[in-house]
Amino acid sequence: LGNDTTICEDSLIIFDALAGSAWSWSNGDSTKSTTVNTSGDYSVVVSDGLGCKGYDTISLGLQSLPIVNLGNDTTICSDSIIIFDSGIGLEWNWSNGADTKTTTVNTIGDYSVVVSDELGCTSYDTISLDIQSLPIVNLGNDTTICADSIIIFDAGIGSIWSWSNGAATKTTTVNISGDYSVVVSDGLGCTGYDTISLDIQSLPIVLLGKDTVICEFDDLILNASNPNLNHIWSTGENSQTIVVDKEGLYSVEVIDSKGCLG
Repeated sequence: LGNDTTICEDSLIIFDALAGSAWSWSNGDSTKSTTVNTSGDYSVVVSDGLGCKGYDTISLGLQSLPIVNLGNDTTICSDSIIIFDSGIGLEWNWSNGADTKTTTVNTIGDYSVVVSDELGCTSYDTISLDIQSLPIVNLGNDTTICADSIIIFDAGIGSIWSWSNGAATKTTTVNISGDYSVVVSDGLGCTGYDTISLDIQSLPIVLLGKDTVICEFDDLILNASNPNLNHIWSTGENSQTIVVDKEGLYSVEVIDSKGCLG
């Protein structure tokens, strides 16, 4: 019957007496061969046509299959990679063509591996990988505001925010020139990033001078300075200077190209 042997637990083996005309196996079979897949000792008594008998015994062991567990289906960020590890085995055959214990991937799909041990016993597992897109953060174009204004920068999306000025909210309110950036994280921890530059426009400086008194029948020239800017006087005039000869309160607004008011 040959040497004692071991097979994989999901396999079977045929023991063949090879000779004789009558057979009596220890498992009850009475044929020339017997097919088994249970560990233990198997013996056979073989008789020829004259009733002469021969006898042999063989021991069968069962090898447990490799236990392969790639884990639960999972999701990673689109800028990340993941290593799938079969954990055990002597030979590996991955569905993506890898033949090592581990495989590194970053493409959506199902990944399976067949693991073989030293006896050639095999096990199989499959895991599904999904790819999470990164948050798309757009703070807009670089911008300018007037020195007496504020601006709100809004990350727009995400669940966790980290601004370069220390804010940890979806929006941040600022009025200081400089670059402002934000890292936005979603629920999976995938991150997106954007930066915006803020410039502060100084206000026009308008000095009409001190309140004054003039003689009757005289006039006074009021000069708002800031040539080439827009002037709006309380009299309705729009020039840089106006001439006044009546008592009263005179005011002027000077507006630059950015809309900043002095």
